[in-house]
Amino acid sequence: MDRQTMVSWNVMNLLHRFGKPLLEDYEEDVGGGEGQGVTLGIKTCAKLYKRTFGSSLLEHIQALGHPTILSFLQSIFDEYHYAEYGVQLIQQNDDNTHKNDDTYHLSSTLSLRRARDSASNASFLQFLSDPISSETMAHTGATIIPDTHNNNNNSRYRSSTPSTGTPHPLGAAIRLASQSDLTSNRIQSGMDCSAFVLSYEEKGDNGSPLLICAIDSPKAQIREAARRRHGVRRRMDWVEENRTTRDILARRDGSSSSSS
Repeated sequence: MDRQTMVSWNVMNLLHRFGKPLLEDYEEDVGGGEGQGVTLGIKTCAKLYKRTFGSSLLEHIQALGHPTILSFLQSIFDEYHYAEYGVQLIQQNDDNTHKNDDTYHLSSTLSLRRARDSASNASFLQFLSDPISSETMAHTGATIIPDTHNNNNNSRYRSSTPSTGTPHPLGAAIRLASQSDLTSNRIQSGMDCSAFVLSYEEKGDNGSPLLICAIDSPKAQIREAARRRHGVRRRMDWVEENRTTRDILARRDGSSSSSS
């Protein structure tokens, strides 16, 4: 699995699992659960990552070539990620002008109740670092089922975590993300090949586990998405620049007409 994708999804799970309500009045969530979202500090996220998943968030970040956790989150949680998943990196209002991890928080548009439900319904696969590439993780063939029996259901801020579960051998149906791999004969009966895990659905195959895989590295897909995002941003900037130019010209024409 792509390490960057794994870390991003794990961070969002922590946000939804442990994030605090954005509003000070927590009782707003009682009437239907429609709050204004949840938030989680970066330092808190790093501590929870170690406790929940048993690995260091900073070590993952550095393996991906980022010097700090903040720089990684800034590169991932942009406006396009927010439009698709409702998660963004925000800077809290603070009199201290020095920008550090304390002033930045992750924020989700999900209400407290929906965030907890999303985290509790998540399924987990077990991965180890790939000895061949720092950009990928190797699937151990196991799934983690969090222990929900020890969870305090009366607490709105506690939730079972993967660290409280035991690895179980995973038997799952496998589906290729691109059917062209089959039609082009890249995949044939009886052959062995490496595949990248894109997603895991605990009941995606008529109630049974389902793995969505790809033959090619997701890095190519990520680069293509980044290229498209850059193109969209350039076009948006071009449209805004031309709109501003037209407004200025329109005001000048209006002033000329009035003076004459």
